[in-house]
Amino acid sequence: MTHDWILDVLSDLRAYAERNALSELAAGLDETLRLARAELGSAPPEPEQDEPPPRPN
Repeated sequence: MTHDWILDVLSDLRAYAERNALSELAAGLDETLRLARAELGSAPPEPEQDEPPPRPN
């Protein structure tokens, strides 16, 4: 599973804010979406569901 779902959630929240005249919230979510896209683009891939998480050294 990837982190892409979070972008969908943030986009839905932004659309809700726009529909309900919550312009400051919508602007904040625009910035949050930008940050999420930037971080997810550089994030390591998540392990597969059947794989245990890596052990710390």
